[in-house]
Amino acid sequence: MEPAPALTTHPESSIFEDSYYKEVQEDIWAHDRKKTKRSIMIIGAIMFGNDFLSLLAAGRMDMASIPYIVFFPLIFIGIAFFARARPLQGMALAALLYAVIIALTVYVQGVAGLAGGWMIKAVLVFLIILGFRHARSAEKARKNLEALA
Repeated sequence: MEPAPALTTHPESSIFEDSYYKEVQEDIWAHDRKKTKRSIMIIGAIMFGNDFLSLLAAGRMDMASIPYIVFFPLIFIGIAFFARARPLQGMALAALLYAVIIALTVYVQGVAGLAGGWMIKAVLVFLIILGFRHARSAEKARKNLEALA
């Protein structure tokens, strides 16, 4: 009877030592960072489009109003580029900025300001939640990659 072939890996080796696992984690890290960035950019684009169309429909669109409708979307775009390096922190900044915008709306228009544009607000909250899911997944992959290094 022939002896059993020797194992090429140690029987107690971990999946964390596998090169395929590292490749998968790198892919998750890259993909979810991109999705987080995209979520934040879409939030900025929706805010710009909503403000632009609202002013256009009200007949109040002029050159003086453009800086006001561009200000917050540009901040969201800057946060999106920051989120490429730190997705969870970028998403937290985006959520905080959106909460500040909602607080300003309530301060200026009263509680009735929350009801105006409720569908857009719901879509933006959905995108923030979705962005947090991607950011957490990216951070988990980053921590796994750091543990492998």
